[in-house]
Order: sequence, then C-alpha cells, then structure tokens
Amino acid sequence: MTPFIFALFSMSAMAAPPGSDATPGNHPPQAARTRTAGSRGLGLGSSTAGAGISGKYFLTDKTSLQGVLSSWGGWGYSGYVGYRAGLGLNVDYLYEMPVIVEGDAAELAWNIGGGAGVGFFSSATPPWLAAAAVAGLEVAFKPVPIELVLEYRPTLWLSPGPAFGLFGATGHLRYFW
Repeated sequence: MTPFIFALFSMSAMAAPPGSDATPGNHPPQAARTRTAGSRGLGLGSSTAGAGISGKYFLTDKTSLQGVLSSWGGWGYSGYVGYRAGLGLNVDYLYEMPVIVEGDAAELAWNIGGGAGVGFFSSATPPWLAAAAVAGLEVAFKPVPIELVLEYRPTLWLSPGPAFGLFGATGHLRYFW
C-alpha cells in the first residue's frame, strides 16, 4: 500500500495539462478550487441514511457542509434497521483539517464533524432518525477537480428506538467546480 500512496503523490507527469502555465507548486486553477470557500462538489456517495447523490459545499476554507440524498435506505447497520426501500437524507457539518501530504498529482487531507440523517420508508413505518460523528480521509486530485473520500461514521439511532453502531463506514466520489 505504501508504494501506491508514494506513487500517487509523486506523479508529476499528471500535474499540468500540456500548454498550461502550471509548474510544481503552481497548480492548474481547477485544482485550487477543491478545498476553498465557495467550491461545490457533486457526485455519488453514501451516508448514515443510504447511498445516492452526494454534494459538498465549502462554507469557508476550513468548514463545509456535505449531504446525501438517497433513493434507498440501508443505514449502514443492517442488524438494526435492515434494508428497506425508501428515501433518505443526510447532512454533515465538517471541519476541514490541514493537508497531510501534498504532491503534484494529489493531496491527502482529513476532516472531522457530525451530522444527522433521516429515512422515510412507508406510510406505515415511522421515520428513522440518526446522529453520527464523521472522520474522513480525502484525496483531492489536482489534474482534474475530483475528490475521493473514505469516512469512519459511528452512529446513534434515535428513532424508532435507541441503538448505537460503532463500525459505520461511508464514502464519496465528487467532481468540483
């Protein structure tokens, strides 16, 4: 795994498209927008409430909101909720932490925060409500503004009855503009 990570962050051939004025340390304009105030990302992802369309908006350089609108509810912890067809919505508030490693092709950073999720299944079933902590690793690619995120997400289910899931994991793949 270590050789892969080293290769990912040291690939200078992908750092700048032909004909651009980007040099190492002076990245193309689209790369700089991934983790800055006002940047927006849209793609696919999963959350406490299921998997579906994932969005992220940077409020500042250090904070962001991410959300997932899901067309089905898995809730990540099938022993408690099970898999049910329905609609889920999750919103997280994240603190964007400093970059851990930066190279010409990508940067590795992390975030931490919390959020809430709700799932609506059938009219006969009450909505499912949950609160979750989030700790994520983010790989932001520089040649194209794409972010790959893997998250650890311990979750407290509040409704229809209390339960705790310590081993939740989610992920996102988003394009930024």
